[in-house]
Amino acid sequence: MAYSLKDYQGDGSTTLWNVPFEFISRDHVDVVDVSDESQVTFTWINDDQIEITPALPSTTTVRLRRITPVDKRVVDFQDATVLDESDLDTSANQNFYVAQELLDEVDDKMAQDVDSLWDAVGERIKNVADPVNAQDVVTKTWAETSMSSNLAAAIAAKQAAETAESNAADSESAAATSATNAANSETNAANSATAASTSETNAANSASAASTSETNASSFESMAETHRDDASTSASSALNSENAASSSAGDAQAAQDAAELALDNFDDRYLGAKSSNPSTDNDGDPLMDGALYWNTSVPEFRVYDLGSSSWGPAVGLNKATSAVAKAGSNDSDFMTALKTVESKREPNGPVGLGSSWELSEVSGHLYFSKNGTDLARLDSSGNFEATGNVSGGGSI
Repeated sequence: MAYSLKDYQGDGSTTLWNVPFEFISRDHVDVVDVSDESQVTFTWINDDQIEITPALPSTTTVRLRRITPVDKRVVDFQDATVLDESDLDTSANQNFYVAQELLDEVDDKMAQDVDSLWDAVGERIKNVADPVNAQDVVTKTWAETSMSSNLAAAIAAKQAAETAESNAADSESAAATSATNAANSETNAANSATAASTSETNAANSASAASTSETNASSFESMAETHRDDASTSASSALNSENAASSSAGDAQAAQDAAELALDNFDDRYLGAKSSNPSTDNDGDPLMDGALYWNTSVPEFRVYDLGSSSWGPAVGLNKATSAVAKAGSNDSDFMTALKTVESKREPNGPVGLGSSWELSEVSGHLYFSKNGTDLARLDSSGNFEATGNVSGGGSI
């Protein structure tokens, strides 16, 4: 327990600190930074509290301490003066406070323990000189320098030993290699003698092979001339094939052009379905005489008259279409006849239908028959009725 000092660690916010001990004068109290014992400025709030601004950071520890003067008396007694309690207490307190401060200083210093060993009480020792004698205390710097030097020497010695060992192994390996090379040289010499004998035999064989090669060369020359003639014939055939392919390509192009022209002509003749009379064909060109289209608004087929520059109903096509719609599932012969008549009939009389079909007009009615059998009749108003072996009727 300290009597004359108190350590405080900052927290970044606290500025007021308590004074836990008594003193004779405020001049006997100071504050120092523990790390370097530098003075810290403070202000007295009262005899029990001081203020330090700005607030101490958490990394700073300060010591609030009392230092009672020991070089002079605080109270000097004079002869024939009155002794009062205050002066006596002050004089006694000076001695009392100095004794406390000495105890605190001793407790805060390194001292010998009961086992006669020096106790640094968990603190670092500083300002120590480099060692001289064997049992002197060493500093951190001296120890690190000495150990680094010794370690470097030990490493160097180890590396030298490893190098010597490696060199010895290399020498042993080189000696073994030399012995092997000598044995190989002896074997190679024997092999060279054998190779010389083999080369002599090979030379004789090569002379015989050269004669055979000459004969073969003459045969190959004759074959080459034959292949040359064949190649000339193949080249001529290839040229003819190329010409034929070129001609076929021309014919194909002509056929394609003709097909495209036919499609364009049909597109100019039949314009398709439209909601009103067109003024040009599908290519934007002037309309041709007899052009045809299906009017979706009426609906009916219409044909263009170039002479009058006008569109009119295509009567035959329209009636045939109406007949198909109204006849339903009537006999196929009857339907065929009806569609054929309506597509070919003119207002002023009948037209021929072929060897099996007959068409006649009696009293305003148009009769048609097949192989002499009446199938239906059609009056001038467009009404028809079935006769013979078929049924049905209506107006077209």
